[in-house]
Amino acid sequence: GLCRNGCVEEAVKFQRRIREKKLVVEDVVCHNTLMHQFVTCGDQILGSMVVRGLDLDVVSFGSLIDGYVKEGKLERAVDMYDGMIKMKKTPNLVIYNSIVKGLCKRGLAGEAEAVVEAMDSKDAVTYNTVLNESLKYGNVEEAVTILSRMQKEEGERLVSVVTYNIVINHLCKFGCYEKAKEVLEVMVERGVVPDFVTYGTLITSFFKNRGKEEVVELHDYMLLHGVTPHQRIFRSIVSPLLETCVKET
Repeated sequence: GLCRNGCVEEAVKFQRRIREKKLVVEDVVCHNTLMHQFVTCGDQILGSMVVRGLDLDVVSFGSLIDGYVKEGKLERAVDMYDGMIKMKKTPNLVIYNSIVKGLCKRGLAGEAEAVVEAMDSKDAVTYNTVLNESLKYGNVEEAVTILSRMQKEEGERLVSVVTYNIVINHLCKFGCYEKAKEVLEVMVERGVVPDFVTYGTLITSFFKNRGKEEVVELHDYMLLHGVTPHQRIFRSIVSPLLETCVKET
């Protein structure tokens, strides 16, 4: 409660009184609570001092690693991660995702993918993080390769409409419109139904950068495959275009 209200110093004093008077037996949960607060406040050294003498558990490592990554201290986070491995502690998905995100933010998508490959179990968040961060920094070909591997190795378990939307959104931002259409087609072929986000991203991008015929074709294609149009975009972009096409014919 003290930590949640930002009273970190009071929490430490309270912990010391408990230790001195032996009122209760301190455990790693108590230390993890304090450590998380210290890292959040940017004082990792003090956070490490709090847990000195205790066997750090996965939550302990997770709090520190997440804090280092958020502060941009990736090297320290990786050191902590390596320390976990040496101590034969098994990182959980939260830790893996923190490391992967930190590596990707540094533009180290290859290293991030290596971490993903080393994981015993993977979740959609992990892969989507690698894809999103890789594309954010312009690594289009690398991201497409990762997507292909996901489709081949993981199948429908991890590759969802969210995954495809991430890729399509960034491809459109980089002007790779034909590649975005290819991803849409692959998505449909694999039985993943596009949603209103897919529709909105593609229609808006094509309207701004391609011919009106392509916008109408894209609209018809997605309707054919069961996509529910985004009403705002339909009214502002597609409907006027359809009316224009009717008048011209």
